[in-house]
Amino acid sequence: MRFRRAKQSGHKVVFGDAGRKRVMEAAGVARARLVVVTFDRRHLIERILHYVRQQNPAASSVVSAADDEGISSLALAGASTVFPENIAAGLALADQVLLVCGFSQDDAARIITAVRAELHPELRGHVGR
Repeated sequence: MRFRRAKQSGHKVVFGDAGRKRVMEAAGVARARLVVVTFDRRHLIERILHYVRQQNPAASSVVSAADDEGISSLALAGASTVFPENIAAGLALADQVLLVCGFSQDDAARIITAVRAELHPELRGHVGR
């Protein structure tokens, strides 16, 4: 239903297995500025990231991972940003607490980014900002 509505609204919609090269081609990965992956099948994500890097090295990629286990492999596979969901909820709460306590959005963002980097130093520069 959502796909039909999106098409009716004039959006280009591609439905298929993103692990297949033809689907990625149809989605326009060669022209994309950003690729977002929101499922958690590591081997498939790594294959997608590899294909994106081959076709469009300038494209950024954001990967949402269910947890922080093995996320360094996603960064090594080419993810520009890895966003572990199990950490994201707690950090979003911490961000709101900082804002309520009077921190500016910029200061709160700097603190949250520093905490993310401390949690996974091997991902410095790749952990969701």
